[in-house]
Amino acid sequence: MKIWAIVPFLLLLAIFYTGRRGQQAFARHIPPGGVKVYWAVYLLIVSSSILGRSFESSHPLIKTILTWVGSYSLAFLFYAFFILLLIDLLRLLDRWLGFIPPPIKKSPAKVGLAVIILLAGLLAYGSWNAWNPVITSYDINIDKPANDTKHLHVIMISDLHLGEIVNRERLSEMVKQVNQRNPDLILLGGDIIDGDLGPFLQQNMGTALAQLKPRLGTYAVLGNHDGHGTELIPYLEAAGIIVLNDQYRLIDNSFYLAGTSFGGWHNNGSSQQPLAETMAGVKQELPIILLKHSPVDLEEARINGVDLQLSGHTHQGQLFPNNFITNNMYDADWGYLRQGNLQLVVSTGFGTWGPPIRIGNTPEIVDLRINFKP
Repeated sequence: MKIWAIVPFLLLLAIFYTGRRGQQAFARHIPPGGVKVYWAVYLLIVSSSILGRSFESSHPLIKTILTWVGSYSLAFLFYAFFILLLIDLLRLLDRWLGFIPPPIKKSPAKVGLAVIILLAGLLAYGSWNAWNPVITSYDINIDKPANDTKHLHVIMISDLHLGEIVNRERLSEMVKQVNQRNPDLILLGGDIIDGDLGPFLQQNMGTALAQLKPRLGTYAVLGNHDGHGTELIPYLEAAGIIVLNDQYRLIDNSFYLAGTSFGGWHNNGSSQQPLAETMAGVKQELPIILLKHSPVDLEEARINGVDLQLSGHTHQGQLFPNNFITNNMYDADWGYLRQGNLQLVVSTGFGTWGPPIRIGNTPEIVDLRINFKP
């Protein structure tokens, strides 16, 4: 069974377990007949993201509010489940070891309040962290000549997830930061939108992207949240962005830039087309840069002469301790890796998926200074 098949079950388990433990902690403070009200409000909050979809066309403001509430409730559930599970394990051990002071045992409401304060602190920090991306810089040396080009300044941004959460205001700030660095080339590494084209169009985000004016152009690949791309691509192209969907370009007669499609979860993010077919006609003596949403198929890239692969997708787990999962799923879920002549840089991404929170990692804009062989 695929792990994604049990996610709905785990979510329902977390909803019930967290709600039930909250009811037990504050039982003395819930008035008679208030249990039904408690569960009604609780279930409304945790299901608000789903409810918001029904207001998409009729009440956009209500949809936006419910989207925000629902996004935060996912993070609340995620950490509440683990914290409450830890507390219950400690209570179980206390039956044999007796290390919990009696006043704490007799004050479940105070323990519950402490958990809520801890969760509020985690969510506040995670929100601040998610809204304050950093510039991560790399110096990359490629041992191939690029004709008259000796140095190349590239900005790579992955996982924007433009939508209700990462809105036009944040996009405009990102564009401003990128333009201040005056790169030669800008690369968008997939998941440009958050699965819904509506907010992108409603907020006219294409005009913000059109403000990106690098000397050698802006190129993009699509990610799993960009859908099949047939709806998004025309708007990216209207903004002056070239989408490489299992295609390559010879840029400035100096180096190749190839971009691959996202083949779907069933294919582990591998491209729909073999890389050898995508790169048919590429002259291996020139540097080759590959833009690929997911950091997979490294051996295929190495065999086909790729010098530098740029990827995102992982978010480095986004919410600790998910980074332990992504670290085991990929050869590198963030940062720099070298395998033979292939160099890989994986970004944590700029935006967020689901909860607008990052804990255990930092959103980033990747700044690459690439040096070619003289």
